[in-house]
Amino acid sequence: MIPLKPIKLYGQLISLSVVKRSGSILIVALWSLCLLSAFAVILNYQVRQALTLAKRLDQRESLRLIAEAGIARAIIEIKNNPEKTYDSLGDSWSNNPGAFQGVSVGEGEFSLAYRYFNKKTGIPETRYGCVDEESKININKTELKVLERLFRIVLPYNESQARELAACILDWKDADSDLSIPDGSAEHFYYSNLVFPYTVKNADFEIIDELLLVKGIDDNVFEKIKDYVTIYGEGRVNVNTASEVVLCALGLDEDIANKIILYRAGEDEIEGTSDDNVFVASSEIVPRLSQAYTFSPSQIEQLSGVAVLFLSVNSNNFLVKAAARLKGNDSLVVCSIIKRNGKIIYWREN
Repeated sequence: MIPLKPIKLYGQLISLSVVKRSGSILIVALWSLCLLSAFAVILNYQVRQALTLAKRLDQRESLRLIAEAGIARAIIEIKNNPEKTYDSLGDSWSNNPGAFQGVSVGEGEFSLAYRYFNKKTGIPETRYGCVDEESKININKTELKVLERLFRIVLPYNESQARELAACILDWKDADSDLSIPDGSAEHFYYSNLVFPYTVKNADFEIIDELLLVKGIDDNVFEKIKDYVTIYGEGRVNVNTASEVVLCALGLDEDIANKIILYRAGEDEIEGTSDDNVFVASSEIVPRLSQAYTFSPSQIEQLSGVAVLFLSVNSNNFLVKAAARLKGNDSLVVCSIIKRNGKIIYWREN
């Protein structure tokens, strides 16, 4: 074995074994530094992710509070006149930009808006307020013919297709296993034999999105019918707020439904303004319309029958869509259903 000879470094003799040990230590130190740098990068990334998440959660909470402020304002307007026995599109809960459009709250704002079809202009417009659920058809309370007429109006369906879809909805919620119509409807056998089977409900709809489980209803169909149907209320439709589509679905011909809308709109022919006419009791519907317009005997009979079976003048459930926005353009939409007494019975955040 050849002995290691010392080397001279900076005027001092150092053995090669010492040099080798020093080199090993340097390599270890460099590897340690690399590992620490990697850990620092990973830790920095995790900290930034945690801070970003914390910021988003904080923004989400701020947006939720802003939306809650909008819903609280809606409750105030809905409860504004507790002594009133009727509701109309001219009420402060329905069309009130001052209360519901771009209202500042802290570092953000809220708006409560919905789409309204202006019959005079023939153009959909944005209105600021709430939508009463009694302006729609309650799928838990209605009958086959009403749904059939509705689907023939809003969908490109013939009489047979509309009846089949209406029957599927009724059979989804009824307690028996019998088909409402012999062909086209669906009960347990149909749903249990799907690729991804599930059980028929055999009970009332609990949320409107449940319609998507029913045979024949996909996203496209749902989007076209959702604004005309509800699961809230006792089943009667408010004649002061119902659309022409809903009035026709109840069994009124287009001429009668059109005259109801015109009567409600008043002289300016725009609903939700100060000159609106309002039905304050169901018993007023036929006589007041008869004084304003000419109807045939068959139309009077039709209007009287629909008024007795389906129409009312008040609303007790309201759809509120509160859109909250922060200055940084972060946003949140809260959809809720509020009862007349201010109780919130449905809440969903998007």
